[in-house]
Amino acid sequence: MPWKEFFPYDPRLNQDKIANFVLETAKENAVGIIEAPYGIGKSIAMLSAALATGKKIIFTTCNRSAHNAIVDEVLCINEKLGRGLKVASLIGKDSLCAFENSFTYDYCEYLRKNNECEYFTESYSKNRTSEERKLSTKASQLIGYIEQEVIKNPKKLLGTSFAKYVKEVSLKKGLCPYEITVALIKRADVVILDYFHIFSNIFSIIKKRMAIEPRECILFIDEADELKERVLSILTKQISVTGLLRLKEQVKKVNGISKEEIEIIGEFTKSFASFFKDKKGIFDVSKESLINHLEKDFKKFDVLIEQLDDIVNKVSEETEKTSSKPNLFLESWNNLDEKQFSYGVKEQQKEILAIAPYELNDAIVAKDKDEKYLIKDILNEFHASFLFSATIGNHKIFQEILGIEKAKFYFSSEFNTENFKVILKRDISSIYSKRKETALNVAKDILFCSKQVNGLLVAFPSYASSLDILPLINAKNLDDVKECKEGIYYVILGGKGSRGINKAHNLEIVYVYGIQIPRPDDYFFIKRKDYLLKKYGEEKAYKMIYSNVMNKTCQTAGRIFRSRNKKGLVIFADSRYKYDFRLKSFFYESFPEYFKKKMIETINDGAFKMEVASFWNKLGF
Repeated sequence: MPWKEFFPYDPRLNQDKIANFVLETAKENAVGIIEAPYGIGKSIAMLSAALATGKKIIFTTCNRSAHNAIVDEVLCINEKLGRGLKVASLIGKDSLCAFENSFTYDYCEYLRKNNECEYFTESYSKNRTSEERKLSTKASQLIGYIEQEVIKNPKKLLGTSFAKYVKEVSLKKGLCPYEITVALIKRADVVILDYFHIFSNIFSIIKKRMAIEPRECILFIDEADELKERVLSILTKQISVTGLLRLKEQVKKVNGISKEEIEIIGEFTKSFASFFKDKKGIFDVSKESLINHLEKDFKKFDVLIEQLDDIVNKVSEETEKTSSKPNLFLESWNNLDEKQFSYGVKEQQKEILAIAPYELNDAIVAKDKDEKYLIKDILNEFHASFLFSATIGNHKIFQEILGIEKAKFYFSSEFNTENFKVILKRDISSIYSKRKETALNVAKDILFCSKQVNGLLVAFPSYASSLDILPLINAKNLDDVKECKEGIYYVILGGKGSRGINKAHNLEIVYVYGIQIPRPDDYFFIKRKDYLLKKYGEEKAYKMIYSNVMNKTCQTAGRIFRSRNKKGLVIFADSRYKYDFRLKSFFYESFPEYFKKKMIETINDGAFKMEVASFWNKLGF
């Protein structure tokens, strides 16, 4: 079936090419990587093409606004084309719970096991004769009602949070919103999930619980440039003294806990806390050092894990929240290998031990019984998988970081508007010793630009880098306003307001000052750098470490472009964008082609002002 039968708009630039790329890649059961400009309509082009294959569609995102955007596209298809599509959006289970403020997974499990959650029990038939749960009549009727609203009254739901809508109507009926959402997912044509649902150990649970058969599904990964950092965060495990102290208090209140077990958790907490004596900041911790330390107080490390396992299980059965699960952490610690690093934190009243992987290409992100999944294995399990973003960066480095062995690529070289210009301002220095002088020059640039337009956005690489400049430009924090109108606003690269669909679309100039690179004394930078240097050598190691730098820069720059007729100017102010002493032209080469095609370089103040003023037809400066 042609993809245009699922396409509810007039086609924009390159949407037909994107759709055809999806269809061709899906036919080959391959992995596709797509880079195309902001506001071009990547999602709807890909969605329409995927729907034309007849497969179930799984969209994964890293933010909730993207959930709502995909739901709206499905609603538009139903409204304008009458396709009768069903959709479901799963956000965090805690956000769907009637007891949201006190929710924990342990508490939820406890209530369900003991039939103490009326919302859950009302969702299933009380007369079931087998272990398999069957939806109650009331739940089945509500699911049918929601699906009919999506199909028959899509306009009513447009612009709303679908997950919140499902929660509201479920609670009104006295039903569990999460269980209703799961039932909707089983029957949906399009499902929107978080990265966590696919790229973590919950992947196997999601498949079984929600009847998702990957071979019959097409997977899309939105904002794919964020996948690396997000999965690294998911794979990082922690245990803290604070959590253990809370667990110690819980243990005392649990029935069936022996005096000996109370003493064990108390002694373990005391022994763990003593490990931090005379330590400060973030520090290295070897696998053997913690094991040897604990074995001074406990006979054997593996016996200790078993004892803690019994205690935590008893706590989980009786309390609404298990404050800490040291058994699971110590088991992970016991399995530490050369692909992971372990560290301690003792600062700001925190005493934490943690485990993190050095890189992702060979990291196990999910397990299912004896089966282990790398990122590439998950992607290959689906009928076809697509990673897409406005900013992929260096595609070879991107592919290698994620461990993707084979992929088909689509990269757009055209922007969705002719009224777009990029200035690479090479006379701004990043040298720390010149920061005061640089701050004055940047402030002058911003004030000059602000006279050309009504609204301007300034992006800083860090809060510290903004301190010398903000007092000179009278800028408002983007996060503190409901909508940008006139004036100067600022944001931090990679921060809350720097990417995604947001209130900056009314602005006309984005001035990006500097590049957000890790500080050379940053612990995580040092650990990963040393590991990658030994494995790959200097050039490749630094490219892998800095792979996300341009993504954050370009994502922020693209905030002002959400429509074809929008006129806008982007200024990248830092000499390193063209040439960095360590990485040479890596940053410049990582710009998307559609940025480079619109780029003009300036090397002095006069040339810069001429380019800015001429773009806005205000040459009388």
